[in-house]
Amino acid sequence: MLNCAKPTVLARIETHWHAPWLIGALSHQGTSHAAEGSPNQDAFAVGRVGDVSWMAVADGVSTKPRSQEGSQLAVTRLGEVLGRALMDGAMPSAKMLTDAYTNEPIR
Repeated sequence: MLNCAKPTVLARIETHWHAPWLIGALSHQGTSHAAEGSPNQDAFAVGRVGDVSWMAVADGVSTKPRSQEGSQLAVTRLGEVLGRALMDGAMPSAKMLTDAYTNEPIR
């Protein structure tokens, strides 16, 4: 007999109220990952500094080992660098995003 039971799929959802905005984020484990027992390899982070809200999203590379750790490191790193820069009064820019990964050693 064929087992047609669907695998359990995991999702992470968060909402953040940053008046006047409500920011929502959802990351959903794909059915093939669930069937294989692989983790959800995507990551996101949401933050706010003063009047500036930000969101970072990283898509894990499912063919690589520890890709969920890489995507989480990417959004964590961006949050740290953005938070520091915004607290120092910088305005968000594409250069700020690039600098987050090129100018400082990752701790």
